[in-house]
Amino acid sequence: MTNEIKQLGMPFFLSLTKGEKAEGLRISLIMEAHSGDYNGVLIGGLFSGTDKGDKVDKEKNFSERGNLKGVNINGMFGYIEGNLEGLNCSGCISYNKGSIKGIQLGGLVSHVGGDLNGFSAGGAISYIGKKLNGFSYGTICNHAGKNGKIAIQFGFINNITEYNENGTVIQVGFYNKAGNQSIPIINFRGLKNLKRKSLEKTIEE
Repeated sequence: MTNEIKQLGMPFFLSLTKGEKAEGLRISLIMEAHSGDYNGVLIGGLFSGTDKGDKVDKEKNFSERGNLKGVNINGMFGYIEGNLEGLNCSGCISYNKGSIKGIQLGGLVSHVGGDLNGFSAGGAISYIGKKLNGFSYGTICNHAGKNGKIAIQFGFINNITEYNENGTVIQVGFYNKAGNQSIPIINFRGLKNLKRKSLEKTIEE
């Protein structure tokens, strides 16, 4: 099957492409977007990102589409419907519906629907829908569904709904809650897990 790429709009001004998979470096003044998977760099003056697009290949799982491997940068709103491996940076809202391995930055909001393995920062809110394994910063609020091996939150309000006993949580803020433990200013949970892992690594060496 050939990977046909359809071009809509005007290149370097407002550009939208459709295809199972595309790659390269693309820059547009207003919007730069691709329906399907994309490997490379997307830069839009206001908007940029990927979505799942049309189901043109019946043998491929439609839910796997809309992934980005690379960099997505825009002045206002960035949207990735699939998973991200790389960087998503937006002047206002960075919205990732899937999971992230890398970095996401939003001037106001950073939203990750799935797991985060890396770093998320929002000028006001950083939201991780599922598991946080890394660092999350939100000036007003940080939220994560669950912690991974290590979860660090820094902000005025920090919340992890479900605490994973095999992981370590460090929260710094006015209100901190990890599972059923709430401690203001600084909240630690599972520090023994860090010590145990360090000891196991030393023994292996």
